[in-house]
Amino acid sequence: MATKDDLVTALAAKSGQPKTAVYVVLGAMPEVMVSELNERGEVRIAGVGIFKSKYVAARKMKNFLEQGKEMNVPARMRVVCKTASTLAPALKMKAKK
Repeated sequence: MATKDDLVTALAAKSGQPKTAVYVVLGAMPEVMVSELNERGEVRIAGVGIFKSKYVAARKMKNFLEQGKEMNVPARMRVVCKTASTLAPALKMKAKK
């Protein structure tokens, strides 16, 4: 698993930018993505994928911890991600440990 520091180091090496600048940009990314998803409903990052906000309607469900008592789940927004078609084929196959 790559950490934020691992990504900053790799991006700084690949782009030639100082680590501090890359760290600031990567740190601002979640806030900017939330803002764009709220305003436009979609964020496209070439080579990575498409992030979309999706409305999930309110529904009823059974709570099996309380003898099947019916409960309401409120409506909410969720994020859906579709990876770029070039991302998966670019991955190298690794044997599981």
